[in-house]
Formats: sequence, C-alpha cells, structure tokens
Amino acid sequence: MSEPQSFEVLIIGAGPAGLGAALYTARAQLKTLVLGFPFKSAIAKAEKVANYLSYPDMVGGKEFQERSLAHCKKYGAVHLEEEAVNLQPREGGGFLVETDKRQSFAAKAVIIACGKSYKLAGIKDEQRLTGKGVHYCVVCDGFFFKDKRVCVIGHANYAAHEALELLPYTKDLTLFSNGRPWEVSPELLAELKAHQVKMRAEKVLAFEGEKGLETVLFEGNQREKFDGAFVAFGATGATAFANKLGLEMQGTNIQVDAHQQTNLPGVFAAGDCTGADAQAVKSAGDGCSAALSVVRFLRGKTAYIDYKET
Repeated sequence: MSEPQSFEVLIIGAGPAGLGAALYTARAQLKTLVLGFPFKSAIAKAEKVANYLSYPDMVGGKEFQERSLAHCKKYGAVHLEEEAVNLQPREGGGFLVETDKRQSFAAKAVIIACGKSYKLAGIKDEQRLTGKGVHYCVVCDGFFFKDKRVCVIGHANYAAHEALELLPYTKDLTLFSNGRPWEVSPELLAELKAHQVKMRAEKVLAFEGEKGLETVLFEGNQREKFDGAFVAFGATGATAFANKLGLEMQGTNIQVDAHQQTNLPGVFAAGDCTGADAQAVKSAGDGCSAALSVVRFLRGKTAYIDYKET
C-alpha cells in the first residue's frame, strides 16, 4: 500500500450529511477529502425531493446529489468514489483510512457520515422499483401517496410504526407480515386495530410494473393492485467503524453530543448513522454542525470563519 496522502479532514460518506459537512470545511479552507458514492445514497434513489427548502418545484434525487457535489467541489473539496474499509488512530496523532482500492489517507479529523442502509426484503424487482412505488421511509415519501392504496411489508414494531405514520395520508392501508409471525407490541397492535389498519400474513414474492409499481404478487400466484409499497424491516448502522474505534453506540447508532462529537476526540459523526431523523435537510444540518466542530477542534477557535468570495 502506498504512503498515505494527507488531509486535514476526511469525510466518510457522500450523502447530504457528508456533503453538507464538506461544504463548510472546504469553505473554511481546510484540506477536505470526501470518500463515498453520492449516487448510491438513499436520497439519490428518490424519484422526487419535495421537502428540501428552496426546491418548491421538486428535484430528482440524482440531480440533487449532482448539485450538492458540484457545490462542494467549487470550494476545493476533493471527492473519490472509493469505499472506506478501515479506520484507525494513527501513531503520532490523527487517523488513517484505507479504501477498497488499496489507497490510504491520513487526516487530523474524521467525520463519519455513511448513513444507513435500509434492510431489503429480498422481494423480486424490489431494487428495480425502488423510488418508483417501492419505498423505505414514510416520513420521506408518504406524502406522495395521499388517498392511494398502499401496503407496508414487515412483521415487527418498526413496520407497525411506519403503517401508523401513513395514516395522515391514506386510510387504504394494509400491513403484511411477509409470512413471518407478528412481533408487534400490544400498544402498537391496539393502535393499528383502532385505526382499522388491515393486517395480513401473506408472503410477497414480487413487485410488478414496467415504469412503476402496479401490482404485488403473493404466494399462491395471487395479485393485487397497489399504488405504493413501503418495505419496513429497519436499517443497518455504522457499527464496523464504531467497533474498530471503540465509539459509544446506542443500538446501531453512533452516539454523539450536541456538536456531533463522538467519545473519541477528533472523530465526529452526522446524519442517519447517528439515529437522526432520516431527512436530507436534517442530515445536511448535522453535517454543518460537525464541520463547525472540526474547525474549532483543529484551529482552537470558537468562531467559524467563512470562506471569502473573490
């Protein structure tokens, strides 16, 4: 492996949190490297982004990411489409990050913003129709299914909660356990029944439709029309990096303080990997907060000094 290239701050993740952080560290003229895949992030898969301030006419998730990345690069942030596979303290101070392409980078501070991956159900054509009728976040996408026929797929409390979150948008709602035994708390179960949410145990075999979800195929070759489906088996967190560094966790979430600082000096975290609300605007704000903390950490100043336009 080659000698590590040095940066002042290295950001793991190229979603709204990572790019939000990069914008601020780059404008503060810190040498900034972003590692990650902006077009594989959760928001890039969104057909429409309708709840980010200043986008009243909505924008596609891919275009949103293109604009965000260009904004960061304008101020000097470096971006590489490489995956961070190892993160460890460096002898003498700082941190060493190794990537899947056998490159290594040294940094004085690190921001972990690798998001969360929603657990897939393993249903045929699930990924093909993601963002086209198949979704993973009711808070993000429930709005698009007002008065539509919608199903939620999942057998536990997370799925029950997602189903209840859909009620302000539609009452034509069915919760499928996908052939698994129900593991819903008595309290949530009572609420589902009170709102007359239909609960069925059928196993889903496939999502069907050419340009968007049209029908759901069940075991026994039975089909039903649905306008939308929310897969609700939860999400995976950034436990690999946390375990290697001994970061404090809350479940699968990295624990941070009000300034996005972890328990390890020099390591910050932002966005979905901290258990924050899965919203782009919230993640970008967390990224900003982490970046300001990095500036204070590296420069010992309490005030953020912004980039001066020329």
